[in-house]
Amino acid sequence: MKNLNLKSLGALVLVFTLFTINIEAQERAERQRRQNGPRFEQEQRQQREPREPRGPKIPNLTEEQQGQMKAFRLDHAKTTLPIRNQVNELEAKLKTLTSADELNKNEVGRVIDNLSDLKAELMKQRVAHMEDVKSVLTEEQKVVLNNQISRRPQRGRKPNR
Repeated sequence: MKNLNLKSLGALVLVFTLFTINIEAQERAERQRRQNGPRFEQEQRQQREPREPRGPKIPNLTEEQQGQMKAFRLDHAKTTLPIRNQVNELEAKLKTLTSADELNKNEVGRVIDNLSDLKAELMKQRVAHMEDVKSVLTEEQKVVLNNQISRRPQRGRKPNR
């Protein structure tokens, strides 16, 4: 009887110790999350989950199609990167100009015109890229791609409700 009570007490102490250790570990993880903020959580999630390729998921792509699309993507990135950099610079300049005490309307107008020209060029590049991609797809794959593109929310726009 005395031996049974000692075993029960030992098991109870062991369970209590494990429970306390688990709570302490959770509290420590929560403190670390609060200290490091959302960026830490995002990094942790990326380490746990492999990153999926961006863009539409087109079924039944052959190796040849995948290679061609990779080449198209690389070429598109090479041509659009300088334009996107210029857009970022002009947007920063526009922010600087519009936040100044004295607003120079002529300069602001010139920057807006340049910005809209560059954004139009980016849109034309994007359309040309999609035309290249569609040129290597079958009819079924084109239908899937068009459906995915039409359902994708536009950047910077709120979804319709």
